[in-house]
Amino acid sequence: MATQRRTLQRFSLGPPTIVGRPWEDAVKEIQKWLETATSILDSGGTLEDLEAHNSLNGLQGGDVAGDEFYHFTLAEHAYLAVHQAAVDPHPLYVNNAELAASVAAAIATHEGAGDPHPTYTTAAELAAGIAAHVALSDPHTQYVRIPTQEWTFVSPSGALALVKWRAPYACTVTNVRGYRRGGTGATINAQRNGSSTHLSSDLSLTSADTWMDGGAVQNTAYAAGDSLELLLQSVAGSPDQVVIQVDFVRA
Repeated sequence: MATQRRTLQRFSLGPPTIVGRPWEDAVKEIQKWLETATSILDSGGTLEDLEAHNSLNGLQGGDVAGDEFYHFTLAEHAYLAVHQAAVDPHPLYVNNAELAASVAAAIATHEGAGDPHPTYTTAAELAAGIAAHVALSDPHTQYVRIPTQEWTFVSPSGALALVKWRAPYACTVTNVRGYRRGGTGATINAQRNGSSTHLSSDLSLTSADTWMDGGAVQNTAYAAGDSLELLLQSVAGSPDQVVIQVDFVRA
């Protein structure tokens, strides 16, 4: 085989290789050369020492037992030496000192800020928010409140009318219900502002110990300030308790 300098070739679809040698052998050989070159330079050797080592070991050129050897030029050796001697041979990367300084500066800025976490609520802001919330008459206007108003007449002996509730906001009656314990009967109703009854006819509580629904309701719209009145229209057989319940939804 003719003597020739060994060169590094690159192929479009694979890693670089050395002519006539498997890729694995080439990598091992280059790695071995780098280790030897590093040892020579670290021990105080010069580029001339490295060139002499190459020549003695057939690395400068020639055909050694039919194999071709890789050759590094003096310019390449010089670049290696300059690279190894540089204080920061990789300025594009952050070194340990730069990283430590950057982190320390960021921490100092963070700790020195009056409010380093403006996205979070402080203790003072939380306390103020809770106080403002509690002070509102209706702090949850986004929700539909379903107030239920009721009253229990205990041992009633006859008809009674009770003004039970002032509407704090606009709302609508949905149901009028009654419950009787003891006795033989009772009739009930409810009305708005002393005249507009919610059941077209009184609800008769014919069954004891059972909630009974008055069915369709009327005069259902309440404005803020309207009054609810519960009406025990009649009793029979001395009931122990008669309960009237009126359900609302927020208008």
